[in-house]
Amino acid sequence: ARGLDHIAENILSYLDARSLCFAELVCKEWYRVTSDGMLWKKLIERMVRTDSLWRGLAERRG
Repeated sequence: ARGLDHIAENILSYLDARSLCFAELVCKEWYRVTSDGMLWKKLIERMVRTDSLWRGLAERRG
């Protein structure tokens, strides 16, 4: 199953924060894929690019 991690990560990367939280609860494999933090990092980067509030927060943080 570990060989399919990149596929699961690619699919899960399209989820919003709420959906990603629920996806973590689906099974141990999905939890493991999401727990390394890369999906959350990608989500935050996407939010900074597309949402002015997130962009402002990121700029304030540096």
